[in-house]
Amino acid sequence: MVDLSIIIINWNSASYIQQCVRSILAHSPPGRFEIIVVDNGSFDECQILLKSEFPDVIFLQSSENIGFAKANNLAAAAAHGSLLLFLNPDTVVLEHAFELLCQSARNLHNCGVVGASLKNSDLSIQDSCIQSFPTIFNQIFDSDFLRRLFPHSSIWGISPLYSVSNTPSRVDAVSGACMLVMRDVFERIGRFSAEYFMYSEDIDLCYKSHICGFQNYYIPTAHIIHHGGGSSKGAKGYYYEVMMREARWRFFLKFHGRAYAVVFRGFLGASAIARSVVASGACWVAFGPSRRDVLSHAARKWRAVLLWAFFDLRPSLTHAHSGGTRALE
Repeated sequence: MVDLSIIIINWNSASYIQQCVRSILAHSPPGRFEIIVVDNGSFDECQILLKSEFPDVIFLQSSENIGFAKANNLAAAAAHGSLLLFLNPDTVVLEHAFELLCQSARNLHNCGVVGASLKNSDLSIQDSCIQSFPTIFNQIFDSDFLRRLFPHSSIWGISPLYSVSNTPSRVDAVSGACMLVMRDVFERIGRFSAEYFMYSEDIDLCYKSHICGFQNYYIPTAHIIHHGGGSSKGAKGYYYEVMMREARWRFFLKFHGRAYAVVFRGFLGASAIARSVVASGACWVAFGPSRRDVLSHAARKWRAVLLWAFFDLRPSLTHAHSGGTRALE
C-alpha cells in the first residue's frame, strides 16, 4: 500500500524536475510514497535524467501533448496512493511541507483540496497561491496594484497570506502548482476537467470540491518554492495572457451559463481598450527606456486580450503551449 502519490507533469522541464525530485527525496513524506512523472509529449531529456539518478520514479510517456488536466488524470489512474499530490516541476519542497499537508488532508473537517504556502525564488510570498472563485468583477479589476492596495479584501481572497496565524485557513481555491487531495474526494468530484488545455483546471477542481460540499484549505506552515515565469515572456507571454482569459471564459460558460460568459467577455474587451490606451499614452511621457519598455509591453498585452475578446483572435505561438508546466506560471 502507498500513502502518497506525488504526480508531476513534464513539458520541456527536465532541469526543473531534477531539482524538484531531489527536494522531494531530501524531505521525504511520512509513510510510503511514490513519484509519478508524465512527459506530455515533449520527449526531452527527462526520462534519461530520471532513469540515471532516480530509478524508482515511475515514468509515463504520452505520445502527444494532451494538456495539463488529461495528463494529471492519466497519472492519477496509475497511482496507488490514498493521497494524491499534484506538483509543478518548477517547485522545490522545503522541510516538513509534506508532513503538514498530509496531516491536514486527513485531519481537517470535510477536507477537499489542500494547498501550500508558495514562495517566489527570493522566498517572498506568492499571492497567487490562493484566490477567490472567479467573478466578472474580480477578473475585470484584477491587478497587482489593487491586490497590494487592498490585500484583505474578499474580492481577491488572499487575506490569509497576510495573517499572523499559522492555523489552516478555509479558502475558495488553491494554486495548481501544489494541490493535495484524498483519492476518494478526487474521484467523487470528477477529477480534473479535460475541457481545459491549460489554466483554470485548479480553479475548476476547487470549485467542484466546493459545490460537492467539501472545504478547501490553505496551510501557511507548509512551504514550497515555486520558481514560475519561465515561459511567459515576450510574444509567448501575450499568447499565455490570452489563454488565461479564455480559460476563465470557459469556467464561466460551464458553471454560470452562456449569458454570464458573454458579459464577461464584453467587459473584458472594454477593460482591455481602456488599459491599452492608458499604457500607450503613458509611453509618451515615461521617463527612461526601461519604464517605456514595461508600458509598451503592457499596451501590446492588452491589445492581444482585446483582439481575443471581440474577434476571437489569438497571438501566434511557434511551439505548442505546455499543457504540463502551466507555462511555469
